[in-house]
Amino acid sequence: MKKLFVITVFCLLLIGCTSSTEKEEKAVETGDPFLTPYFEIVDALIKNDFKAAQKAGARLNSAEHDDGVTLALTRLGRMISEAPSDYQQRMVLYQMGIVIPLYIEQHVLNDFPIYKFSCNNVLDGKEGVWFSKEIKSGNPFAQENKDACATLVETIKPVTK
Repeated sequence: MKKLFVITVFCLLLIGCTSSTEKEEKAVETGDPFLTPYFEIVDALIKNDFKAAQKAGARLNSAEHDDGVTLALTRLGRMISEAPSDYQQRMVLYQMGIVIPLYIEQHVLNDFPIYKFSCNNVLDGKEGVWFSKEIKSGNPFAQENKDACATLVETIKPVTK
């Protein structure tokens, strides 16, 4: 009976280790479940691609959340996916600019630099903030003249292990 218990515990540990390894491999293959769709939303809005922003918002909405910051990001993803216009998508992106820094600070162990940009006159004169993996970025809040106001503010260096 004792041997059966030891074998059962060993098998459960083995199965548990295998599944977590598979989850880690999947995470490496698919990228960060919150940052990757966020970057796709920014790129889509820079290109004025309403449908691509909706799809990326839907992917962000489907990410598993485990705290208030990730819950807020999934809800903002849903709002982007359901927004009836690119202007409203840009309004949601403006709100994401407030939440994404918290996510990066609390959750991200990036192995690449993340660039923070801002523009002082977006959406009725407010300052808009967005993040990119690229050192040059257009302004996702502008419908036209995308390069006029994109100012690099900060570089978040890769996390070294």
